[in-house]
Amino acid sequence: MLSDVLGKSIQCVDIPIQVAAEKLKADGAPAFLVEGLTDAWTLVREGKGTLQTNEVEKLTGQPAQNFETWCREHRSAFL
Repeated sequence: MLSDVLGKSIQCVDIPIQVAAEKLKADGAPAFLVEGLTDAWTLVREGKGTLQTNEVEKLTGQPAQNFETWCREHRSAFL
C-alpha cells in the first residue's frame, strides 16, 4: 500500500521469527520480551494477529482511519 502511495517499489525483507528472536536475545532483551514478541509474530504470520474495535472512535469521537489514508496523509515523510 505504501509503495502504491509513493509510486515506487519498496522492498520487504522477510526475517524468520527465530532469527529475530535470537538477535533480540543477543542484544540483551529480557526473556519475557523475546517470548512475547515471538508469540505475537507467530500469530500475525498465522493470520490471527488482527483485532478491530471501536475504541478510537469512542476516545476521539472520530472513526479510525485505515492504513492507506494514513499513508496518503504522511506521504511527504517517506520522500
